[in-house]
Amino acid sequence: MRIHADAAASASAKQLKALAYTQGNDIVFANNQYKPDTAEGKKLLAHELTHVVQQNNGASAKIQTRRELDAVTEKEQYAKCLAAIDNVIKKLEANAGKEGMPGDIKEAIKLLRKKFTENKIKCYYLDGIQHGITNFTTGEIYMDVKLLQDTTDVFANIGEGNLLHEGIHALHNEKYPVSTKKYGKALDDKAAGKTSSLSDAETKELQKLKAWTEYWAYRKMREYNNVVYAQGKDEDTIHNETLKRMREEGGIADLNIVWAFDPKWDPRKWKPKN
Repeated sequence: MRIHADAAASASAKQLKALAYTQGNDIVFANNQYKPDTAEGKKLLAHELTHVVQQNNGASAKIQTRRELDAVTEKEQYAKCLAAIDNVIKKLEANAGKEGMPGDIKEAIKLLRKKFTENKIKCYYLDGIQHGITNFTTGEIYMDVKLLQDTTDVFANIGEGNLLHEGIHALHNEKYPVSTKKYGKALDDKAAGKTSSLSDAETKELQKLKAWTEYWAYRKMREYNNVVYAQGKDEDTIHNETLKRMREEGGIADLNIVWAFDPKWDPRKWKPKN
């Protein structure tokens, strides 16, 4: 194990807005935070040593590319993140009652509020690509905490679109529990490096589920904007704009996989079996 408490370490911790953080066997402290002779310093060191053990056991293998903000060393930043999420949900709630708002969007917004109240929306450092993740096993939602440049409380990826996107995934998870739990287990097994025991037919069915929920998560923001801003767009326009946005952001990859083995598959005409 190595302790880093020099100027470079302080700058690194400051960038993450952390009192300290752990990477593998390295513990990095912010300026004047490495104080092993004080009660406060011992508590912080013990906290980080726990992370060292966890990472060596594989429990936090993705600590730097995907990890939850630390409730102890990043308490202030976590509070700012949760406040931002709360404010965005309030915006969604204010627009949910507009005439013509689709019912499933209203359901997703209610579910976001419920999950927020139950502390099931978490603040995470993600991989720099994903804006949010819905855990289909636990039902939790992880939102990315990337900040806009030169700000301390403006989160680049916490907005109406990204929260509603994850809200739709979460709604699907609740409405189709048999299929989504199987999907969640497949994701967990893959992350753990386990060999899949699914048949070819089951694998294809889960791939369709993945493509389907991603399509609708993208699409529902188009539908939301169509109502909020009275855009008057028809079904075909919304569908085509959804596919265009998915191509731009890489989300189309899941649909391309399905189209490779089922060229006529249409996410608008498909639903999970349960």
